[in-house]
Amino acid sequence: MKTKTNQKWSRSCVLGILFSSLLFTSCEKDEHQRINEDVSDFQAVVVDDASGRLILNSHDVFAEIVQQLKSDPNEPLPVRFQKSIGSKNYKEFITLKNCNAKSQIEEDTLVIDDDFAALLNSENAIQVENTIYRITPYGTFVYIADKEDRANEIINSFYNGKIVDEVEKDNYLFEIEDGVLRYDTYQEMKDNTIEINDNSIVCQPQKANSNEQDVDVYTIVNKHTIVGSFLQNTFGYTASYTRYFSSKRRMKVSFSSPNFVLFSYISISVKMQKKNWIGWSGINAEELILGWDGMTYKFNNPVPIPENAKPQNTWRFYNPNWTAYEMNPPKSKNTYIAFHLDNYQFNLTSKEVAKGYKLAFNYLKGLLDPRVPTDYLAIITDPYEMTISREDTSKKNQEKLVHTFDYSIGMFKFSWNMNGSIGVNNFSVQPMSFTLKNASIFGMAKFGDEWKGIRIEKL
Repeated sequence: MKTKTNQKWSRSCVLGILFSSLLFTSCEKDEHQRINEDVSDFQAVVVDDASGRLILNSHDVFAEIVQQLKSDPNEPLPVRFQKSIGSKNYKEFITLKNCNAKSQIEEDTLVIDDDFAALLNSENAIQVENTIYRITPYGTFVYIADKEDRANEIINSFYNGKIVDEVEKDNYLFEIEDGVLRYDTYQEMKDNTIEINDNSIVCQPQKANSNEQDVDVYTIVNKHTIVGSFLQNTFGYTASYTRYFSSKRRMKVSFSSPNFVLFSYISISVKMQKKNWIGWSGINAEELILGWDGMTYKFNNPVPIPENAKPQNTWRFYNPNWTAYEMNPPKSKNTYIAFHLDNYQFNLTSKEVAKGYKLAFNYLKGLLDPRVPTDYLAIITDPYEMTISREDTSKKNQEKLVHTFDYSIGMFKFSWNMNGSIGVNNFSVQPMSFTLKNASIFGMAKFGDEWKGIRIEKL
């Protein structure tokens, strides 16, 4: 016999499934018809009936799914997702995720990358082999699947403000008990981020130049703290700022590089939000813009130069030592003209990062033949560094725009022993192919007849 609570949940769940089915067959009908309905059920992927959590039988499978999701950003995410896990798994996963969703309120500080977020259930969890990863405001919990109930009790204690005993095993890595670990993802990012202005490390907004639209400017510095053996070559930082159009409408720009143990990334986003009686949720803006004034990449390997690249006569004031060739920066859909300018120095200072990039590329444009296209330019002054010029994307009637520059997958296995404990030495994290040494990113939102923007400059 069902209790009243269960009956209420059941009715809500049925309504959720019906709504989800209508949404699935109407809004996404054209997208799903493009996929062969005879797609394999993907035996390496299972959906847990109780939690709606994806269960992947190996890290290789997780890596392949992420690669599929990242393969063609111009293809709708539902299409890429269904291709990556199979039609049957996808439908079951989406139905359970919608059914189990607790509210429409965004925990938008947790996971910015849409592709990775798509793999998480309603509790922000995923399982690879016998290990569950669950992302919360208190960090990333990693625990053996057999201890799921106990781990949920511990996580609820954090949410309820209770003190939980834990032992620090490495920087930001804590063991709560055998088989249950917590990685303090968000504290690491906060500790590694310094916000600066002229007089203190407390960041205050600075208005952009008067000839620009209404943009507040913030500057951050990556602290580069000494990391533990677990992190190796990764690091994190976070910057998220908000501007209000009214008491119930706001826009938000975020720039972060979190480490969720299983997955990490470098992303930027702009969102439009509305206030509900219990919190904030997404709403379409009339128009959103997301982009950068300039960025300097620091690569792990030298920037590749085509074998046939030779000095080209593209210069108004020709220098035979400068080589130009076409290339595509990481995760950019545009083709840039790259120039090797030996010993050129960028002058980037606090509150002047965007201006420094603008001056540098205006200088370069002044040296070029007027017939050379100058929309997308790149300057290489060091074999391991490249600076690219302004690029932006705009969309109308959207609630958010997200751009992920790079991502990394935690390539390791948890070797839990009979007691559920694990040694830190079993961890390893594959580093990203580059870091963003400097950057000036911006987001803009239009509400009514008013534009507001935020620029985050990274020194």
